[in-house]
Amino acid sequence: MLDFNLLATAPDRLWDAATVVATVPEAETTASSARLTQSEDPRKHRRIPLEGRAILVHENQIIGVYTCNLSAAGVGFFCPFQLFPATETQLIIDGIDLMKITVETCRRLSKNCYKCGAIFSERSKSPGELRDIFSRLRKSTDEGDK
Repeated sequence: MLDFNLLATAPDRLWDAATVVATVPEAETTASSARLTQSEDPRKHRRIPLEGRAILVHENQIIGVYTCNLSAAGVGFFCPFQLFPATETQLIIDGIDLMKITVETCRRLSKNCYKCGAIFSERSKSPGELRDIFSRLRKSTDEGDK
């Protein structure tokens, strides 16, 4: 099985401009080791852990969110407020083109923390597009280790 070490980051100027930032419950940060294997996960597209910060552009506001996973079909993230299914918005991760997403699920975990799942609005990412995203995220992770 491939071992991905991917880290999302948001441009500092946008993160600093965020009107509100999500919090992540400690239980969620320690749960990363208990992820489902590909054979246990019933989803069509394998989810790859993608931990870090991103920017959600929602109703002309800049919101700080934390990502948790990425797949060919969409992205999982923690948001500081509830987003309703079918909400269309945009996600910014440094080094990746703006991603238009549509919220599918959103559940409250704690105050200022909702775990959301969204699909890419236009279409699922092709294997080539995913490889490009992964290489960009892996490169930024490797540069951060130096």
